[in-house]
Amino acid sequence: MIRIITLLSGHGLASLSTLVRNLVIARLLGPQDYGLSVALFVLTAAAEMGTTLGLPQLIVSHKHGAGRKFQGVLHSVQIARGLLGAVMVLFCAAPLANLLGAPEATSLLRWAAIVPLVLGFTHLDPYRAQRHRKHLPHSSVLAIPALLSVAAIWPVSTWQSGPRIMLSLLLVQAFASVAVSHLMSRRRYRVSLQSSQVRQVLRYGLPLMGNGILLFSVLHGEKLVAGAGLGLAEMGLLAMGFAITITPALILTRSFQAYYLPKLRQEHSPVLGLSVLLGGSYLIAVASLAPLLVPLLSFGFAELTSVIPLLACLAALRLPKSALAIAALASGRTHLPAIANLPRLLALPIIWLSFGWGGGVESLIRIAILSEITGVGLGILLARTTPFPTRDILVASVIAGLVLSGQLSLAALICILGWALFAVGPSPLKARSIA
Repeated sequence: MIRIITLLSGHGLASLSTLVRNLVIARLLGPQDYGLSVALFVLTAAAEMGTTLGLPQLIVSHKHGAGRKFQGVLHSVQIARGLLGAVMVLFCAAPLANLLGAPEATSLLRWAAIVPLVLGFTHLDPYRAQRHRKHLPHSSVLAIPALLSVAAIWPVSTWQSGPRIMLSLLLVQAFASVAVSHLMSRRRYRVSLQSSQVRQVLRYGLPLMGNGILLFSVLHGEKLVAGAGLGLAEMGLLAMGFAITITPALILTRSFQAYYLPKLRQEHSPVLGLSVLLGGSYLIAVASLAPLLVPLLSFGFAELTSVIPLLACLAALRLPKSALAIAALASGRTHLPAIANLPRLLALPIIWLSFGWGGGVESLIRIAILSEITGVGLGILLARTTPFPTRDILVASVIAGLVLSGQLSLAALICILGWALFAVGPSPLKARSIA
């Protein structure tokens, strides 16, 4: 229980701090300038996710992950990642600014290249501690920099204005992340190169890099399509809707992965059924509570209230997809998350075409939900989990239908029933083991 609380506190504080930062910036700037601030964040996310090799997960799950030499190799690869990410930002800044109809923002966007460059020097020792179920170092690396970025809002806003506020806060968080990772490490920072181990890292990480690119399209593709097709203001509106609905899901999915990945190296757990019911519970909670945050924003965000139930459904689907990714990582089948994310990428051209047919933000979200359901279903079929959570999936589907029809009280009752049935035992339908 203490380990779970530690995980939740780290991931929770990091995600909630990011949400608070975005809420404050959105209130200060309004939808138009907030949309450009989102573009800065999206660029840094592209550098991170487009070069991801799963190094924190590898140091936990690999048989040589506890070795000093192997850790040094991972640090060398991490530095290379940072350099590659910085180059990506420099090359993508101008095309992104032109795509969003703001070519004058090219110089501002290029400054974001500093963020991945700095993060390349992160110490990985706090992640190694998770091999022994010690989550405090990792949680500190997540939480403390995020809290510092929130604390820096007031001083930064006194000498910066517009989207430059977001750029400054991203830099604060990047430098703080590297500093805290070194402070929380028990081993000295070292780099080393060994061709055989580098090849092992690449064999493990390249499928995850492909999945990272797909995951980027899942988390940020719709924002970019909205910005290009509907304008920066609509991009800012959609980004804030994602922020206030997906934050609790990110807390749960990251904690889920950090807790169950070491556990699944040794035993099987019913993570899929648990994640499905967590998704249903999350859907009810966010559909009920997220509208309370909208009045805290500027007047330009008022129309968010009508699409929050749809956004909550979309975010809830991240939980079962995360469970599938955990099982895949634990068994070394790192290609499965990429396949499960593929439908969301393929939906982007359909979303773009829907704008030409008079569609807007709501049609974008509905198409994204259908593609996410397709991805989860595809992942379940390929993973061949046991036991197959038929009952839990049916319960979650009923909950989603009730939430979208506005019957939150009845949805809550169904959710309680679902948890009671889950406590009795797994769903009766069996399938072959993922192993």
